[in-house]
Amino acid sequence: MLRGRLTVPHAGSVDHPTRASQPGGRDERRLGRLRRGEGRGFGGFEQFISGQGGIVTRGELLDAGWSADELRLVRDMPSRPTRLRRGWYSSREVDETVRNAWAHGGALACWSALDWHARQESAAARDALALRNILDHDHDHDLRPKAVHICLPPHAHVRLVEAEQPQTVVRHWHPAALERTARWAVPVEIALEQSQRCTG
Repeated sequence: MLRGRLTVPHAGSVDHPTRASQPGGRDERRLGRLRRGEGRGFGGFEQFISGQGGIVTRGELLDAGWSADELRLVRDMPSRPTRLRRGWYSSREVDETVRNAWAHGGALACWSALDWHARQESAAARDALALRNILDHDHDHDLRPKAVHICLPPHAHVRLVEAEQPQTVVRHWHPAALERTARWAVPVEIALEQSQRCTG
């Protein structure tokens, strides 16, 4: 498990300009859209987010054409995107288990991911959970609190828990957290590896 500090260059640095602030970068494109009065309005979030796999960042919505003002004003409208946590949104198809994991800081990992994959008919995940249940029973672990296991990118800071009913959180760091395809849950093979080292 890797831990460390994430160092980000100062946005105003002359020697180390951010990619977004460079000519033709994201900030310049957004400013151009605002000057032209362009935007995507207050609809289409569900279709767009679903087409991106169900979970997107605020930056991805901005890059897709929505303005910061539109995202701010849409919060009180029925057409608003589903907010997972600060800076992250989902489509309505994302189930409660995944939304709860994001409220605790990230995508499903380890035992929580295996539980989710088992419900998606993964035989490997079901077998791992069945073995764990046997071992838990043998060691009187049946009454231990149910934790939510989440995945963060390597070197990422611990994210604030934004859940209304916080649970015990077990955090795992893995490069899979950077992949768009792992925004619901890490792949089964990674969850299995995590579970073999996990004590939570």
